[in-house]
This record gives sequence, structure tokens and C-alpha cells, in this order.
Amino acid sequence: MSSSSVLVINSGSSSIKYQLVDPETGDAIAKGIVERIGDTTGRIKHEHGDAVTEEELPVPDHTVGMREVLRLFDTEGPSLAEANILAVGHRVVQGGRYFDGPALITDEVRNLIEELCPLAPLHNPAHLKGIDVARELMRNADDLKERTDIPDNVYEGIKGNKAKVLHLFIRRGVAQAKFSVQELREMEKLPGVQLIINEDDFDLDDDTIEEAGKDKLTRQMVEELFTIREMAEDMEDDGDTDFEGNPADRKYYVHFNSAPVEVLGEDGKVVGIRVEKTETSADGRMSRTGEFEEYPVQAVYHAIGYKPATAPGIAYDERRAHLANAHGDGRITTAAEAGEDVEVRERLYATGWAKRGPVGLIGSTKSDALLIVTNMLEDLSKAAEGGRVAADRDPESIDRLLAERGVKPIDFAGWKKVDAFERAEGAKEGREHKKVIEPEQMRALAHA
Repeated sequence: MSSSSVLVINSGSSSIKYQLVDPETGDAIAKGIVERIGDTTGRIKHEHGDAVTEEELPVPDHTVGMREVLRLFDTEGPSLAEANILAVGHRVVQGGRYFDGPALITDEVRNLIEELCPLAPLHNPAHLKGIDVARELMRNADDLKERTDIPDNVYEGIKGNKAKVLHLFIRRGVAQAKFSVQELREMEKLPGVQLIINEDDFDLDDDTIEEAGKDKLTRQMVEELFTIREMAEDMEDDGDTDFEGNPADRKYYVHFNSAPVEVLGEDGKVVGIRVEKTETSADGRMSRTGEFEEYPVQAVYHAIGYKPATAPGIAYDERRAHLANAHGDGRITTAAEAGEDVEVRERLYATGWAKRGPVGLIGSTKSDALLIVTNMLEDLSKAAEGGRVAADRDPESIDRLLAERGVKPIDFAGWKKVDAFERAEGAKEGREHKKVIEPEQMRALAHA
């Protein structure tokens, strides 16, 4: 049996399947499933050796589900901190025109997966969250503990990470990458990590520079990438150091114009990745050169998706995976496709992924929320007698309604109690926060 392992995660619309696998034999060291995510009561089954643990508890979303998975590894074994995890694998269903086989997850690959979400709304999007979490694997655990509110179980898992080299392959050139400036600045300051780039990638022609300058965000991204180039040069000149000039024990290679084409394996193990060099014109068109390079790697990442929930009595757009709002403005309609027979249903609205499908991030959701509130106010102003007025106008009527239904929400005052506790726990370790991860503990603190 190998002394290392690979964690494989398969996340569906309402479930998470996982296995901890011996990479040499392919045998499952431990496995389990989280089911009925989003229902009133979820179900978890965890198997390790001959021991089987089954629990029923609320699992409102995939984030809570993954926390419960980590908890069971901690309590029932095997400890992920001691499992020497070499890689975390995910599964992507829809590769579109970009992918026809396994691929090493880079920021470029991650963004392309998000771009393909409309083609596989039931399978691609949910695991983007898992891929985003994997970006943190190159961080020093103590650095994360100091800078974030991660709980002890997450800290111990990251601390046990043994990865020493990360290759980031980007299919297009410097001016066509899809980084945000914030992501790049996070990349710049990784303790113990040396950034390594190819200076030739930054030799941009005048047309490319002119095209990049037309868009403010693109221009800022390119400027930040040139900052990284200078930092990488300094790190090499100083004797392979990190951004602070300290000896680097990990290396972060950034490859532009490099399209992954094949994952190489031997004896059932990943041993490398084959990439094809590309050329990118000023307008972003990519062409392949027929020149290939191979790099030793030990990790391959896959992803699978998410489907926004249906609602009783409301039409559903199966193709785009969202509630029917045929006009695209969030107003619920009687059918998914606009047509003469499609009618707008009164006082019913969808927002976020329920409106647009599993596409877009928090900025898109905020824009949707503003649109829906605007539409609601517009519809109310046009309604007879200014719309319907609630019979019970008492400010506490909503609280009474929730109480009648057995719902005890956490209000702002409750949140402040949780926040105060997290700050107090963090202060014990010289940290700003230490996150509460157990829902029951959070509710107990909020309602104390």
C-alpha cells in the first residue's frame, strides 16, 4: 500500500460522493456519500475499513456538505492531515470545444469550465467551488491560519499537503488571460513560493498592446502580470527566493500560450501532462503550432455540476436549468420559451441562478437582485389600488408567522453574537477570527 493518497470528489446537484484512494493500487481507503442536500434532512454515509457511519442531519448546501465530509474524516478516519494527499480530483462532464480529455486545472481551465456551464447546467457549475478551493492548496497553512478564519480541521488538512510544484497552463497569451487583479495580487505574495515565468510570453506586439488598452480591466490585468514578471526575475536573481527574499521550498510555474492536450500515465498513475504551444493574435484568436512539451505532474482535477431547484407549480426551463422567466427579467412566466401563449404570472419572481441558471458569480447575482426589486416596485405601482396591502401591518407579524411555522431565524443581533464569539476564539490564537463551523453551535450562540 502506498503512503500517499488521492481524494476524489464527485458533486451532483443534491449529493456529494467521495473516495480517498491509494494511487498505486486504485483501492478505496475510505468512501462515502452525502445525499438530499437542500432537503429538510440530509443523509451521510461514511465507510472506512469495516466501519460504517450513517447520520441524518440538515445539509442545506454543498458547503455544509463538504464540512461534514471533513468532520467524518477527522472523527471516523482516516485523518486527512496524515493521509499525505497528493491530489484532489474532480469530474467535469461538458468540455465543449475546449477539452476532450483530462486536464490540469489552471485559472484558464477554470474560467473555460464556467463558460461552458450553459451547455451542461446540470453537471458543470457546482464543482467550480471545489476547484476554487483547490487554488488554496499551494498556500502555506500557517499563512492561511494567520490571514483567514479557517477552522482547525481545515488548517490541519492544508498543513498536511505535500505539493511542492504547481504548473499553471494558460491556453492564450498574456493579454488574453482571464485573471482578476485581486487574484494576481494573491499570487504575488505566497510565502515560500517562487514564481517562474517565460519572459518570451511577455513580448507583445503593438496591435496586442493597443487592443488590451481598450478595456480598463484587461489593461489593469496586463499591468499586474508585468509586475509578476519583474517579481519572478527578482526571485531568480536572488537565488530562488519568495517575494520576501526568503528561500523558497515550492515553485509556481506560469505558462502562457500552452494548451493541455494529454495526461500521461504509467501503471495506473498520473506521471505527466502534455501541452501544445499556441499562438494568439491581437483579437484573441488562438492557433496551434504543432509543438509539444511534457511536464511531470501527479495531479488531475475533474468537476461536476449544479442544478437550481424546481418550485411546485412553476414551469422550469430544462435546457437552461432555471425557473421559467421567458422574458429574462425575472418575472415568472407560464412556459420557458417566449411566445404568444406565454403569460407573466402575477407577483412571482426569480433571481440569481433561479433566474439565469448556474452561470455567473456574486456580481451577477447582485445585479439580478437589483433588477428584481426594481421590477417588483414597478409592478406594484401599476397594480390596482397600489397593489395588495397585508392585512396584518404589525412590524412583528413576520416574526409571528415564522414562529408559527417553527422557523427561528438568526437576525442581525444573533449574527453579532456569533461574530463576537469568533473574534474571541481567534484572539486566543492571535487571529482576527476563528470560524464556527457547526450549524447547531452557531444557532445556540445566536439565540443565547
